[in-house]
Amino acid sequence: PFVLGMAKQTIEARARQRGDKMVTPEIIAEVFTNIMPASAKEAMGMEVTEEDKQKDVDYESQMDDEPEFELFWHDDAKAKVMRIPIPFVRDMGIKRIEAEIKKDGHSEVTMALFEKFRFTF
Repeated sequence: PFVLGMAKQTIEARARQRGDKMVTPEIIAEVFTNIMPASAKEAMGMEVTEEDKQKDVDYESQMDDEPEFELFWHDDAKAKVMRIPIPFVRDMGIKRIEAEIKKDGHSEVTMALFEKFRFTF
């Protein structure tokens, strides 16, 4: 269930990043071919290539890269969002959560607000 949820979030995030309103077979293929981590592919019983394994190494090397935050994030909320392994998905999540928090009238991301809005992206 976790891997399927991660796949769904990644596919939907990629569609939003591209500006698409709907998930298409092309987006699904792109995510499974070019973005999905090897560990997720293995968990889903898919073939894993050396290129897939290298992407995992690349993602891991980017895990500590500081994303752009517009709002102040409390340490616990920031630590939680930094656990998202795919950099572009993490960046999309940050933008979406911050937009919802600003819309809700807040200027910083607490763990409570993170939990409230984390499934909006």
